[in-house]
Amino acid sequence: MGDPHGIVSEAASAPSPGDVAARGGAGLDGANVLLVILDAAGAGHFGCYGYPRRTTPEIDRIAAEGVVYDRAYTPSVFTRSSMASIWTSQYPDQHRVGVDEDVGIAEDRPTVAELVAGRGIHAVGFIGNPVARGFGLDRGFAEFHSVYTQKVNLGLVTHAEAFRAILPGFFQTHRSGRFFAYVHYLEPHFPYDPPPPFNTIFGPDAPLSADQRRQNDWFSAVNDGRTTATPAEIDHLRRLYDGSLAYVDREVGFLRRTLEEAGLWERTLVILAADHGEGLREHGWIGHMKQVYEEAAHVPLIVHYPAGKRPAASRIKEVVCLLDLAPTIADALDVPVVPGTF
Repeated sequence: MGDPHGIVSEAASAPSPGDVAARGGAGLDGANVLLVILDAAGAGHFGCYGYPRRTTPEIDRIAAEGVVYDRAYTPSVFTRSSMASIWTSQYPDQHRVGVDEDVGIAEDRPTVAELVAGRGIHAVGFIGNPVARGFGLDRGFAEFHSVYTQKVNLGLVTHAEAFRAILPGFFQTHRSGRFFAYVHYLEPHFPYDPPPPFNTIFGPDAPLSADQRRQNDWFSAVNDGRTTATPAEIDHLRRLYDGSLAYVDREVGFLRRTLEEAGLWERTLVILAADHGEGLREHGWIGHMKQVYEEAAHVPLIVHYPAGKRPAASRIKEVVCLLDLAPTIADALDVPVVPGTF
């Protein structure tokens, strides 16, 4: 069960959690909420978390202006289960999504988007991961736009580029009235194949082999011991992964500028996180889903406040879980929640 006040109240009340928490979302003066999820983005690869490569300059700028949670963890290490936990504030063994085959969020379990919509607030999702639709993960959203299209699948455009065609129009037409927007980028999720110049930004261009391009099969073969991965191959994958992260970081910068141009950036609570991290052989595994080591479970969590609302604390050292996102979103939007819901 999540913190009934959520992470925003925790940051606002630090270092004395009881002092300000009861204030809730009322202190945000009618702000909007934007939740940005990067897929398979481990916190250890972000500059604001101490990574030496310049992978995330745009996100680092947001972090410098907001609050960074140093020890944020996901309740699950793959998307479907993690997002179900984020929407319901339940652990996977409670909601069972991704635990039992073909199980979605229970009909009697409200999602935060449903609660938000019930208060007349427009909820919209922009989704780059194909498994994000269905299983109850789209419940409550008045609009749910998937960019996992044929053009993307054919490699004619990237997932992040596809967002550029639809995000500006939404924010320009929603400059008045409150909204809850959820933007889920697929990058840096495999295949780690960012467009130029990001495919060579951290090293010389060395094309993936045919086996490596079939990454699901190659990862499985390496993970099962049916083939080996040389140190040079793993180093190459890490460079491409970092390039994919740098690429989506640029797109986060575009998203920020889109809100700024619409006059919404300083009127919106922006929460940036990842659904899970990624293993790159730190503990013998490539990918995610079957390991819960630090690289897979430790995720970024950065909160940028509306103008004049940033709390004094800029780094939160306590352990927090993404289960707290649902009560945070509800609290920020002044949505009352029946005790025990989150």
